[in-house]
Amino acid sequence: MIRHLLLITTLSLTISIVSAKAPKLGQFKPLESFDQGQKFKLLCYLLEGSKPIIFTWQKNNQILSSSSSTSIPSDSEQRYRIDYRNDDESYLTIQKLSIADAANYSCLARNRFGSSKQSIRLSVKGIALI
Repeated sequence: MIRHLLLITTLSLTISIVSAKAPKLGQFKPLESFDQGQKFKLLCYLLEGSKPIIFTWQKNNQILSSSSSTSIPSDSEQRYRIDYRNDDESYLTIQKLSIADAANYSCLARNRFGSSKQSIRLSVKGIALI
């Protein structure tokens, strides 16, 4: 008697398809004019994009901060606070607005596949002190 031994081997293969997407930011809500002394907060959020994402905030095209920085640069009064949450949103907060804060503010999100930028003009009402 010849016995045949049948060995069945099961091979399992899992394929993950990762889509490579450049960031796409949500639009800023339209702003009205703010008064001096008011608190101002602006949200920059990611609609889509492959992570990791690096957020950069700008005032009149000058960098305020980047999420790739180990610390958040700010002026001596710490006028600007920048928070990063959930890897897909960032907040810019100005604790107490002054006329000097009237400017164009931008949030730039970038990854290795591209970038997205949203900008808005902040108007501050009040009397400029000389």
